[in-house]
Amino acid sequence: MELELLGIPKQKINQLNKKHIYSIESLVKYFPYKYYDFREPIINFENIQDNNICSIIGTVMEIKLHKKHIHAKILDENKNIINAYWFNQRYVYNMLKPGTKYIFCGRTIIDAKYYNMKKIFPFEFSSNISKLQKIIPVYSKIKGMSDKYLKKIIEDSLKLINTKDYLEDKIKKSFNLISEYDAFKNIHAPQSFENIKDAKKRFIFDDLFVFNFQLKRLNTINKKKTAYPISSFKTWKMLYNKLPFDLTKDQKECLKNMFSVIKQKKQLNTLIQGDVGSGKTIVAIFMMLLMAENNYQSCMMVPTEVLGQQHYSELKKILKDTPFKVGYLSGKLKTKERKEILKSIELGEIQIVVGTHAIIQKDVLFKRLGLMIVDEQHRFGVVQREKLIEKHNRPHFITMSATPIPRTLSMILYGESTQVLTIKTRPQGRKVVKTYKVEKCEKIYEFLLKEIQKNRQCYIVCPIIEDSSSERMAEVKSANATYKEVKNYFEKFPEIKISFISGKMKKEEVEKEIKDFANNKTQILVSTTIIEVGVNIPNATVMVIKNAERFGLAQLHQLRGRVGRSNWQSYCILQSLKKDDKKIEIMCQTSDGFEIAKRDLEIRGPGDFIGTRQSGQNKYVMLMLAYPKLYAAINKLNDEIYKNSTWYSKYKFINELELE
Repeated sequence: MELELLGIPKQKINQLNKKHIYSIESLVKYFPYKYYDFREPIINFENIQDNNICSIIGTVMEIKLHKKHIHAKILDENKNIINAYWFNQRYVYNMLKPGTKYIFCGRTIIDAKYYNMKKIFPFEFSSNISKLQKIIPVYSKIKGMSDKYLKKIIEDSLKLINTKDYLEDKIKKSFNLISEYDAFKNIHAPQSFENIKDAKKRFIFDDLFVFNFQLKRLNTINKKKTAYPISSFKTWKMLYNKLPFDLTKDQKECLKNMFSVIKQKKQLNTLIQGDVGSGKTIVAIFMMLLMAENNYQSCMMVPTEVLGQQHYSELKKILKDTPFKVGYLSGKLKTKERKEILKSIELGEIQIVVGTHAIIQKDVLFKRLGLMIVDEQHRFGVVQREKLIEKHNRPHFITMSATPIPRTLSMILYGESTQVLTIKTRPQGRKVVKTYKVEKCEKIYEFLLKEIQKNRQCYIVCPIIEDSSSERMAEVKSANATYKEVKNYFEKFPEIKISFISGKMKKEEVEKEIKDFANNKTQILVSTTIIEVGVNIPNATVMVIKNAERFGLAQLHQLRGRVGRSNWQSYCILQSLKKDDKKIEIMCQTSDGFEIAKRDLEIRGPGDFIGTRQSGQNKYVMLMLAYPKLYAAINKLNDEIYKNSTWYSKYKFINELELE
């Protein structure tokens, strides 16, 4: 159903569209990421904890309007004075009336500077006490839209959606599931935490059921594949012998296993698993060179422009002494340039194509495609994979993943015919990145200076671009503020140049700064997480992550993977004022990506993947890993559905759905 049915302005529809919300159905799937329990207001404010989320009931005694904030004195039922503050919310001044009783819901702070004064920073308040005495959902911000407005349109959407369930009663009964409509009501307006649990259980089932159903279709297609024979290895061996380094034992084993399949004239359907920086890409490159030598084309689909550009540059260097050509495709190419590349691909003049989603567009035609490689597999949906395979005459297929998957589940995920290969050994000469937690910036900058004096380079990554006026973000240093701080510290060393990039900058500006850093024209790169994937600068030996407690464990590991890409010792410095943080502790203990993925799931809990768009890791795969028994049961159910044509016809519409 169209969003216009809600009767909201075009401006609000545009705001929703920017969050990939294009319909009423997708709006009700915009789930809260957490909840506040305000059912039991704090009776005795003297017992309140610092940095606690709670509700209090009290009467406004006086209210003052200051330049940047509003301060109200509130008297609770035990005659305690409570100080409430609102920053940059002048409208609150006209809403509060002295002598009136309100419920205030917010974060409490015990201010040591003012004799342990107890403060509350309300998110919401109301003179209608019962209105807020409940479990309140908390949603990720939509730029330009207030929380109140978002909650109202979600509430209106729930009245419009279809209440008919696509699941049969016998399946719901078998898996002890509530109806889909009840799940939506429970997730957005829960009466209890049991309601939320029931809703999540239903949505976990739905995600895994739909994901597995589409995989069944894809794996059926994979079984029909034909082979592309290989006979020549001459050019391949010449390039292999020219490598400036030797491949690791695992990399050699990977190639050997894939060669074995191809030599037998069988279809290659391989999953290569390996940690960040383990060397999966060079293995993929040599497989594409092998195909080029035997007059076949190859394509590599990657999730980001930065990663695509990196692979493209690497391939051009390797191919410079060969007759083979490499092309790069992205949605951002100019029309004339794109037409020229498409023509060369269709004529077979380009043997290797690297690109983003642009590779699966209808106008991309290959003359003789023999190998497809999907990098960071979990960033692409099942339907995208199917489009890629069906478009051509069943070429060899390689997927690459940094997410470890047990063999039993990888068989279900990629098909029983899948060859699962793992790269664990580090590339020759690479040292383990040493990881430390450091609190003081001065100490960090002193260390950076020592590394730069060795002609090394350093990254500094921040969680936000600009400073926030929010009280709870007061301790978080923005990329802008950090850039100024770093420039001030190193101004007495004019030979040290500092650059800055963020997601708000134009693509050309970002690329220029990264190129300057890659060429050592700048020695320190201050950035947001824009460098998380795909930036490969071997000379960079230090990764500083500011406010490390604000990053996820998988993200911290990805960022650490930007260093340790040469034979020099590299370091990851996690700057945090937080005394105890499990993620930082784990990062200092291990550099094993497989172990980190496991611990990440334990910390976050599988519920965190419901209704989310994951960065770097596919939520369906993470749910599959979190609920292996449920996934196995769903796999068995879908086997039965596929065998029964009448039953299958009820659910075949699932194969047309685009997974998020």
